Amino acid sequence: MGVEISEVISNEQNTPGVWVMRIRTPPSLKTFKAGQFANVYLCPEGADQNNVANYIYARPFSFASAPNNGHIEIGYKVAGRFTQRLKTLKPKDKIGIKGPYGVFTFDENADKDVVMFAAGIGIAPFLSTLHYATEKNLSNYFTLFYSNKTRDEIAYYAELEKLKAENPNIKIFYTLTQEEVASLDYGRINLEYLQASIVRGQFVTSVFYICGGHEFVGAMTTMLLAAGVDAKRIKKEDFGKLPDN
Repeated sequence: MGVEISEVISNEQNTPGVWVMRIRTPPSLKTFKAGQFANVYLCPEGADQNNVANYIYARPFSFASAPNNGHIEIGYKVAGRFTQRLKTLKPKDKIGIKGPYGVFTFDENADKDVVMFAAGIGIAPFLSTLHYATEKNLSNYFTLFYSNKTRDEIAYYAELEKLKAENPNIKIFYTLTQEEVASLDYGRINLEYLQASIVRGQFVTSVFYICGGHEFVGAMTTMLLAAGVDAKRIKKEDFGKLPDN
């Protein structure tokens, strides 16, 4: 299926650098798997937004919402011309969507004990998974390590805390690398920190998911391999640098 024209429901700032957009779910995205993404399209400024041929500028964004909702949600870091335009969209504005894509997906039958590593907006596909597991009342265990530079950069903090309160199988460790806050951990995620935090013999049985920038994904992969984790139990989504247009 090609690009579908949909409609913005809401578009709000979540942290100083991250915005959250809800989009009315187009027919092709009525079902998708937690962890997948779609390409989001914009028209040139001044173009007819009702003509699908005008949707020529695109960027991929992971779903932060669970499947099977009346809306899809994306979180995006405002870092270039595309996202600068994206944040100007208002409710009822038109937007193009094409998808779903991706194999960075949660398997509820196979992935019984999941350890997640997220940095910055890399939290998005994990949020989709945690929403899905909580809504479905799954028995799977989730341990999330979420790294940010400062406290005010933690995207979806209130939503994550709500999920943790609703689902006793979710455990979250927030780590900051450039600010010390009494209620949060300080420093980069390393093997010593990991070994002190996870339980249930997870190096033996867990599936490990990593999502974030290129350096973060590489560092977490190297750490897990050094700990003896089989590479087949490591799943990665690299949010590398996108063109600034």
